[in-house]
Amino acid sequence: MAPYWILAAYAAGIGLSAYALPPFGNWPVIVAALLAMLWFPLRHGFWARPLLAAALALAGFLWAQQALEPPHYASHVSRFVTTEMVAVEGVVQQSERLWDGSSRLDVAVERVGAGSTAAHADGLVRLTVREGDPGVAPGDRICWRAKLRRPQLFGTPGEFNYPRHLAARGIYVTSSIGRGTDLARIATPEPDGQLCERLRNAIAARIAKAVSGDTAGLVQTLIVGIGGGISPECRKLLSDGGLPHLFSISGLHFGMLAMLAYAGAHWLYSRSERLLLLCPPRRILPLLLLLPLFFYLLLSGNAAPTKRSFGSIALAALLFSNHRRTPPLALLSTVAIGLLLLSPLSLFEPSFQLSFAGVAGLMIWVPRWQKYLDTYPPLVRGGALMLLTTVAASLATAPLVLWHFHQVAPAGLLANLPAIPLVTWGAVPAGLAGALLLPISPWLADLCFGIAGQVVALTLVITKWCLALPGMQAIFLPITWLEGIGVLLLVGALLPLPSRRQQLALLGLALLLLIMPAPTGSRLRVIALSVGQGDATLLSLAGRHYLIDGGGLTGSTIDIGERLVAPALGRLGARRLAGVILTHDHPDHSAGLPFVLKHLSVDGFWSAIPMEKLEPHIVESLIRRRIPVHTLPEGWTTLGAGSGTALDLFVPPQDADDPNDRSIVVHTAAGGEGVLLPGDLAVKGFDRLCATGLPEPVTLLKLPHHGSRGSRPERFLDRLKPGMAFVSAGRDNPYRLPHPASVAACRDRRIPLYRTDYQGTLTITSDGGPWQARCFTGVSH
Repeated sequence: MAPYWILAAYAAGIGLSAYALPPFGNWPVIVAALLAMLWFPLRHGFWARPLLAAALALAGFLWAQQALEPPHYASHVSRFVTTEMVAVEGVVQQSERLWDGSSRLDVAVERVGAGSTAAHADGLVRLTVREGDPGVAPGDRICWRAKLRRPQLFGTPGEFNYPRHLAARGIYVTSSIGRGTDLARIATPEPDGQLCERLRNAIAARIAKAVSGDTAGLVQTLIVGIGGGISPECRKLLSDGGLPHLFSISGLHFGMLAMLAYAGAHWLYSRSERLLLLCPPRRILPLLLLLPLFFYLLLSGNAAPTKRSFGSIALAALLFSNHRRTPPLALLSTVAIGLLLLSPLSLFEPSFQLSFAGVAGLMIWVPRWQKYLDTYPPLVRGGALMLLTTVAASLATAPLVLWHFHQVAPAGLLANLPAIPLVTWGAVPAGLAGALLLPISPWLADLCFGIAGQVVALTLVITKWCLALPGMQAIFLPITWLEGIGVLLLVGALLPLPSRRQQLALLGLALLLLIMPAPTGSRLRVIALSVGQGDATLLSLAGRHYLIDGGGLTGSTIDIGERLVAPALGRLGARRLAGVILTHDHPDHSAGLPFVLKHLSVDGFWSAIPMEKLEPHIVESLIRRRIPVHTLPEGWTTLGAGSGTALDLFVPPQDADDPNDRSIVVHTAAGGEGVLLPGDLAVKGFDRLCATGLPEPVTLLKLPHHGSRGSRPERFLDRLKPGMAFVSAGRDNPYRLPHPASVAACRDRRIPLYRTDYQGTLTITSDGGPWQARCFTGVSH
């Protein structure tokens, strides 16, 4: 069985773990063992491959399921997760200072609790220090007092799976403290096994002193794999220019380092006739050079991308030294299998997928295209080959980039042409020379780091020039599942398949999926997006989509619109919005709207607030995209939504003392079912709503103000008598919403209550009949 078929079966099982519940009992292990036992006597028959594929898939599924869950022994730190503050003691394994002044520490816990309640514990904890320098280094023993938490998903389509990202690194518990002074350093022992981490941090600190501005974070990323110092603006520039792959320690940098090291070692080795007679350099040098490359692996943080690069080079070195010729795709598949055996959850990492897809594209397309360049002059051939390399890698990774990052970056085709040689042959060698010279001559090291910084700065300038060209701007394009499959099939149609008929079949199917109009679905659909302690609701009326509020996390640097709302709208097929309605200008309702307004197609914006009083970022997006703005008058306003369905908006008096009582109320109905979205309306606002006449019918109610007690939701329930209710709130939010009294009010009246904090994004639909509710919680782990 070829390595790529083994990889396909094993990876399919790992992929299934993202969508299936964890198995109960030992039956999967028994089934996998039986399949393996059956394969041996039937290994030469027809059923050999299906049995082996099934066994491999089941093995991948079980191995991934096990990696998703923390170890089950009693002393693991995940057993100490609680809502109470606890004292924690451990040894710092990795530390990283982030661009916004916060810090991130990975701590190997040794004890939880204090005094007589202290208990031995082990396992890693990701500790976030929100502000201030904690002043600790790898190897330091520290203690702090905070809550221990299991990382959770918001539960929104298209979001990044942070718990799985941490689980791939063996981290199942997080913690956070406000300031660096909330952490105490107990002792600074001998570095022991933390020598590489301390050296890594020392190099990063020296780079920060020698290089100014955003380029310091980029040089740190290139040389020691510490990327926390890169600002969001710089990350966006790299993303828009199609250059993120250059600023991570990857196969490109490892390959360049290996090539330089091999060239230097070969020259020195050839100086000795005795060594040449003893063993040919081609057999011994590739293996000897693995030692310095392994040290660089440790120095760069031992991250997943560097492990992949080192694994590929190590396998290639073994085959090269033994004079074995291996098909490139078989070699690539073997490396992938080895890495997935060590860490099955790596399959879900975008960097893993992009690395292997990009390399596979180069292996498949570039040799076939290269033969057409043989008649051209060397200079033209070299430039054309670099362009073809960029095109091949871009084609192979296009479906993954669209799926994970929701973006198309046409500027990458141009920007990569100068950027690849500048970074690979300029910034990286200069930075590595600085790291080697640091113990000998700090002055020379600073000079090398400065040169690397200048080269990186030049690369950024060129990228800005490319982005300024017409048609080179990045396009935000979140896609649905069907569109993702269509793009994948479209790229597959460009592969060298056995027959032209197969290519045309793939192309036809791809175009069908891409141009096929999205199904309108139910006549009335309410989707409460799980955006934490905020509010964002998508209302779909016979295929027309209205976004009511855009969420937002107060006091957080996370752009909810970019991270959650816009990707979710793309996954749900709502890239074009008939309207955006802002109920009131509070950050937990409005902070996510600027990104949505800037990057999605919006036909109109409705609010009760005059445009000049709106939040500046919202105004900027409205003006930039020339979106029609409608300031609603007090009282009821009806918007025609087509297909016999209307959207009714109620604006209370805008001089109310409580800003929540100024919230717009939204109502719509289909057949005998109707929904009321009262925003953050409080008691006086509800009285004014009742005085103007309540809309009918109301069979679905969103609890006002995230289910707070002050909004008196029981009055809404008693007056409207809905058959179902839902509430938008964040898990374990500091306001403890929804209030227990609000939950009890629904329970006492036997009204089913759905909650975004526990059940993720809620999809509630009706075709004129009773409401049907569905919960999206992401991965079921």
